Amino acid sequence: MAEALSELTRIQRDPEQPRILGDFPTLSEGLDYAAQGAAGLNFYAPRGGLEETVTYNELRNRALATGRRLVKAGLKRGDRVGVIAETKAAFVEVFFGCQYAGLVPCPMPYSMYIGGRDAYVKRIAGLIESADCSAVVTPDDLHSHITEAAAIAGAELVFTHDELAAISGKDVDLTPFGADDVAYIQYSSGSTSNPKG
Repeated sequence: MAEALSELTRIQRDPEQPRILGDFPTLSEGLDYAAQGAAGLNFYAPRGGLEETVTYNELRNRALATGRRLVKAGLKRGDRVGVIAETKAAFVEVFFGCQYAGLVPCPMPYSMYIGGRDAYVKRIAGLIESADCSAVVTPDDLHSHITEAAAIAGAELVFTHDELAAISGKDVDLTPFGADDVAYIQYSSGSTSNPKG
């Protein structure tokens, strides 16, 4: 991050850019449009302080680079990628990186719940298996948990965001999803039973 956290300023909507609501055939085309303006996303800490900002243009550039890295790592169009859903720009970068690469992101819960580590690993393993994920991207602090879950479920690749960023994908061509392709797999929260995709 170029700016210290105390110097961050909330990103506002760009009043010069006309709003187009829901007219995009794909999620990546929506981001391509948003990247033309000056607006972006704001990410807040659990106590409400502004923690991170990213313009849509920055997000698009990072997502394209992430998509190339995922393909360079061996993933093929249509492969499913589990993405641990933390409220940070890194999650959104991987999600959109999958869109640009023709990979299907499968957001999975970040937080542990009653039952602790073992129950969390079991639940994530079930989601990875159910979604038939070929890879999972995780924050550093959950790497051991997710690696164990992926091994149980048979997913071959597990990356932290830093590990993924270390892969060079400069010469990789991307084929984004079309309007009729499955864009992502969304699971229910599972508050009353096991999550369903």
